[in-house]
Amino acid sequence: MAKEYHRGEEFREKPNWYFSGEYEIVSFKRNSEGKIENVPGNLYAILLNAYPREHSQNITINYLGLLNQGVNKNNIFVLEGEGIGLCVDLPATRAGLETAISSIKDKIKSNDRLYFHVTNHGGINEKGLSEVNLYNDKIDEADFSRLVRDINCNFGVFYFSQCHSGGFAETIARENEDFIGISNARKSRLSRRREVTVFTPPLINKLFETGTTVWDAFLDAADKTDPEDSPQLYFRNANPMKLSLFPKKEDLKGNWEGER
Repeated sequence: MAKEYHRGEEFREKPNWYFSGEYEIVSFKRNSEGKIENVPGNLYAILLNAYPREHSQNITINYLGLLNQGVNKNNIFVLEGEGIGLCVDLPATRAGLETAISSIKDKIKSNDRLYFHVTNHGGINEKGLSEVNLYNDKIDEADFSRLVRDINCNFGVFYFSQCHSGGFAETIARENEDFIGISNARKSRLSRRREVTVFTPPLINKLFETGTTVWDAFLDAADKTDPEDSPQLYFRNANPMKLSLFPKKEDLKGNWEGER
């Protein structure tokens, strides 16, 4: 199948689906002009994994990548298992998640950026919603979206790498206009082990590369997958073609007051 990439020129009433093999890019209609730009500010991150023995490599890649980019470790919240381990701040429970989000809300400013990575086992609940396992609990896409809705930042990038994760990415972007949702699997599909090892590391590495847009990071990782994989990218006002988690200084609008 020929590759077709949505370039962001048109935003209509209904979501537009653009296919490149099996991976999909979806843009929802914008409520406003959506003039979100790379501006001076700091980056905050939440890394969530309920089962350290199976998904710790994802947390490690994220954590080290953020530190290598000069992110203040006090701006990174690691939630893993029962809350015990090197660099672990909180248990991966609902209470731990609520605490981390509350702390972010207290610290983050409107010009700052947010990165949120969720990984673990996922499924579909009786309501037909995607859900992900927490430590001795679960949370679905609607509940998760409600928890993060009031985080006031310039824009946020949410990456979900559990099975059936597409539901989370879609809901985050549809209900939160300044958030970009990425998943490594469609809502209806399992996340194959190959997707975790082939898609996730290059995506994270590119997202954390200075000057690389979210769009280019996604396409770089998606191009490494095969026809059976199904990564997803959803966005609304936050245009992934223009935004970077670590923008170059010359690409910033306004006075430079960030950490780097």
